[in-house]
Amino acid sequence: MRPQLSPLRAGALAVTALLALCSAPVASASGTSHPTADTSSASAWSGAVPLRTVPVATSPGLVQALQGALAGDRIVLAAGTYSGPFSITASGTSAHPIVVEPAAGAAVTLRASLPTRACAAAGPDEERTLEFHHGASYWTVRGLTIAGGVLVSGEHPDVSNGWLAGLVASHNWQDRRKLPGSSVNDPSQVGLQVPYVDALTSGSLTTSDAIKLVSDVVTGKGIFARLARYGVIRNTVVKDVTCGSGPGIWLANLSSAWTIAGNDVSTVAHSDASHYMQEGIRMSSASNYNTVIHNTVHDLPDQGRGITTDVDASFNTISFNTIRAVAIGISDEQSGWGNTWDHNHVVGARQSGYSFRMEDIGLVGPSRDTSTYSDVVSCNTATATPVGIEAGSMAGSTFTSNAVGTVSIGRAMRAYWASSGDTWNGSSALPPAVSSPATGSGC
Repeated sequence: MRPQLSPLRAGALAVTALLALCSAPVASASGTSHPTADTSSASAWSGAVPLRTVPVATSPGLVQALQGALAGDRIVLAAGTYSGPFSITASGTSAHPIVVEPAAGAAVTLRASLPTRACAAAGPDEERTLEFHHGASYWTVRGLTIAGGVLVSGEHPDVSNGWLAGLVASHNWQDRRKLPGSSVNDPSQVGLQVPYVDALTSGSLTTSDAIKLVSDVVTGKGIFARLARYGVIRNTVVKDVTCGSGPGIWLANLSSAWTIAGNDVSTVAHSDASHYMQEGIRMSSASNYNTVIHNTVHDLPDQGRGITTDVDASFNTISFNTIRAVAIGISDEQSGWGNTWDHNHVVGARQSGYSFRMEDIGLVGPSRDTSTYSDVVSCNTATATPVGIEAGSMAGSTFTSNAVGTVSIGRAMRAYWASSGDTWNGSSALPPAVSSPATGSGC
């Protein structure tokens, strides 16, 4: 696919820790999965007792509370519908985040009259009901319905995007991979990435950090993050996303170290542009070290893909997710390095369960500019899907105990599978044509 930039492991220990924090989606009697309820208080989730409680009952009152928010505020909304859009530029602190939540037992909806875009739009719609701008950081938004989506943006994300887009266009993967933590698995380097790009571009870049969306319902448009780090999207429903606005959840432009856990993402409308505008969960443009766990993604029409990494998105961990009724369940696209895909389940995908850089299927050898490198793919399953795993070009990747049915390796890649260091269940021999449940043991 063409790079889409403007619009942009932690390992077994991290996954184990997250399992203690995240509940898997629960299936209702109708068969639709929904996130489990988050019954913790906002102050408990944020890790701090509020310094000030600010009651709000009107739309102007909410605008005022957001604009005048101080670190440690707890903004409590009375039941009702609040008309925006709402722009946030203030910040809390790590010790005293700012919390926005309903009053006890109150149902609260944020909405805005937003322009609609053509279904052929090729980049994300940044006009959303709730917007974090200019590096606003340390907020928790909990228990709200947000009709019109959420934007989380650092300062001058187009500058960082332009830096990466230029290197991609010139096929300069060497300079792209000088970004700290992008060529070797070292999550401690995340904090150095934006300062590194800022020094190269003199772009006055700042990040939006530690934005947490917990137990919300987001409709109309999804959640789009640019130049944002250390965020959380947890136990949230994202659904009924209109065409031309982008995926349900999209991390772009160096948006790294997020936790996306226990969410239900569905019904992202058809795009006339390409599949990347109608995916469920998408990480792109050097968005690294994100953990995507225990989510359900379902009912994406046309070419919609469940969970995708693209354009240098590397060292992400995608685990214990359920994906159904999509074109491709999980897709590792342009130049993903060191991504971990484990214990995921895809059912009823129309094309394939797991897809690895099919755009490079004609290459006579893997390309560090565009191909998949050093992925770890284990204990995944696929059912009622024509092709379980398909691979066009990759190197140094390991496949272990995947029970997915049919396995399709590109003709050119079959010639260099062993020499490029790919293995299947510990062997350098080519995978069998069918990966049966028997080979999925040990999980």
